[in-house]
Amino acid sequence: MNLSAVLARRLLFSIPTVAGIAITVFVVLLLVPGNPADLIQGEMVNPEVTRSLVQKWGLDQPPLQRFVRWGTSLLRGDFGTSLVTGRPVLEMLGPRVAFSLYLGVLGIIFGILVGIPAGVVSAVKSNSATDYSTMVVTLAGLSLPVFVTALVLQLTFGFRLRWLPISGAAESIFTVEMLRYALLPAVSVGLFQAAINARLVRTSMLEVLGQDYIQTARAKGLTRLRTVVRHALPNVLIPVVTLLGVYLRAVISGLLLVEIIFGWPGIGRLFYDAVRQRDYPVIQSVSLVIAIAIYAVNLVVDLVYAYLDPRVRVEAGN
Repeated sequence: MNLSAVLARRLLFSIPTVAGIAITVFVVLLLVPGNPADLIQGEMVNPEVTRSLVQKWGLDQPPLQRFVRWGTSLLRGDFGTSLVTGRPVLEMLGPRVAFSLYLGVLGIIFGILVGIPAGVVSAVKSNSATDYSTMVVTLAGLSLPVFVTALVLQLTFGFRLRWLPISGAAESIFTVEMLRYALLPAVSVGLFQAAINARLVRTSMLEVLGQDYIQTARAKGLTRLRTVVRHALPNVLIPVVTLLGVYLRAVISGLLLVEIIFGWPGIGRLFYDAVRQRDYPVIQSVSLVIAIAIYAVNLVVDLVYAYLDPRVRVEAGN
């Protein structure tokens, strides 16, 4: 089975998956207490206004009718209108997704640029003070939840040292000022990935460095640095690529918490505000977008597997 067939098969399976996610999100929202018509009025709730808003938004209709209406709108590319702001949800999602992508990419870059070199150095200097220090830091990175890491970084570099902003974002994405705002949340997101990379690369590197072909390369006169970079590292990176899907899913879930803590104007913050205000169209749309993003990550990983390992393509065809 070629890559096109694998892609077609995965896309076919995505239809019931996305439909199931949409149904689950809708049912969960039916069970969530609170009426957006009451919340939007604040403390002075007027029953007449509540009744009028409920009818206007169609919340008095049977659940099945509401779900069919929402699903039909999605098929037309209409994500609905926010109950709170009155703006189209799709219009609200655009810039928020861009901010989340920016932060997610920075977190992934941090995880790669810090984790892989740290693992290599730790393995090359095995059982040294550098090795022990690196493993202690990575253990902390793996053990601490992302929101604890975010709060510690915020307290240390924002409140105490006052080196970096602790909340908000700049107006333009591709500026130095935006990078200053994004640095702490990006590190919070990427630290877990960096810790996994460091431990995985260290373990794999120690195993590879004991192989005969590495000893042969050293016997031929190659320096340790060239041997590690040219012969050992390519084999070590295979497990890292294997866990690519895990990394990306962790980044997506970490963004939801980090954006709330740092007041980052991404899709996670939008979701949090929508839940507090019971803004159903926004909650449904954001949940669906996140679910599709995670499914897309799994699809990309499957295609990478199929490209790197022909056995995966054969198994997919059975």
